[in-house]
Amino acid sequence: MGTQNSYRMRILLRNLETNLYFVRSDEWTLDPARALNFDHVDRAAEAYTKEGIAYAEIVLVAENCIELPRPSIPSLSQSAFQ
Repeated sequence: MGTQNSYRMRILLRNLETNLYFVRSDEWTLDPARALNFDHVDRAAEAYTKEGIAYAEIVLVAENCIELPRPSIPSLSQSAFQ
């Protein structure tokens, strides 16, 4: 049997123009450890829409704040939520 690694994941929202992570309305940080954990992708998408961010991505981060490689999918756009 192989060993299986398990990670506790955090779901963050990052502004692609500034590379800052969302903390709360009008507060952003460079430190992913300080960023708001949305727990669900849907909640991160709702915040993206509410905040009116032009370019953003949802980022999965391991509990130890090592960002996992992201899949090659297009970043979020306003049209995706209308």
